[in-house]
Amino acid sequence: MSGRSPETLPYGLGAAILTVLSFVLLEMLLGGLLADLQDTLGITDAQLGELARVLATGLVVSTLLGWRGLTHAQILHDAPSPPLRTLLLTAAPLLALLPLLWSVNGWMDWLLQALLPLSAWEAEWFSHAVDGTFASTLSACVLAPVLEEMLFRGLILRGLLLRYPPATAIVHSAALFGLAHFNVYQFFVGFSTGLVLGLAYQRTRSLWPCVLLHAAFNAGVLWMASSDGQALSDAIGQPLWLPVSLALFAWGLRRVLSLPSKA
Repeated sequence: MSGRSPETLPYGLGAAILTVLSFVLLEMLLGGLLADLQDTLGITDAQLGELARVLATGLVVSTLLGWRGLTHAQILHDAPSPPLRTLLLTAAPLLALLPLLWSVNGWMDWLLQALLPLSAWEAEWFSHAVDGTFASTLSACVLAPVLEEMLFRGLILRGLLLRYPPATAIVHSAALFGLAHFNVYQFFVGFSTGLVLGLAYQRTRSLWPCVLLHAAFNAGVLWMASSDGQALSDAIGQPLWLPVSLALFAWGLRRVLSLPSKA
């Protein structure tokens, strides 16, 4: 089967769900195996979880690449325009979306925690996940953006776009991206950013703009978390924050939508 054209192996929604479930189960299995080495490695629970997630993502991506007969180059950039040109063309519009995305997800996080307060374990886990150490920063801003984009946009969304209309495929992939975080607090951030990331991929068929946006979003979250959210609260409290964020988002979205669709 690996000798067939990649375009003859589209993902249905069921196969995409099975892939995400396999990824989650593998992440849990690796987490359990690594727990025995936690003291030896000298890592926190959050760092262990991030390590398990990175390893699970890499293994699933490698397996699917082999099964579908795809190369890393095809996944990272499958468009006629050079990668650097694509990145330069999309960087400013995509980065312009960030202020509103940070704001919306900050408000959603506040609402969810008001309705469903974090347990002591969850609060400790999230605090360690964004503690600003080299390991958490490397995972959030480099490894996760590259590997997760390869899995959720480069493989899953790529396949869904062969089976469904673009809007349906993007919504499905965004929902699966949110569910793969395996907690309600990160579902909405995963879903909302997944919509934007999916649109960027559908328009460009390149993961480099997606990796840039993913990394920049995570970097902003880490920076805001370093002040316990005060930096975002102070920014949102400024009178011009919302209108400027809306204007930037509208401009960026318009520019992204003006790109010729590759679906």
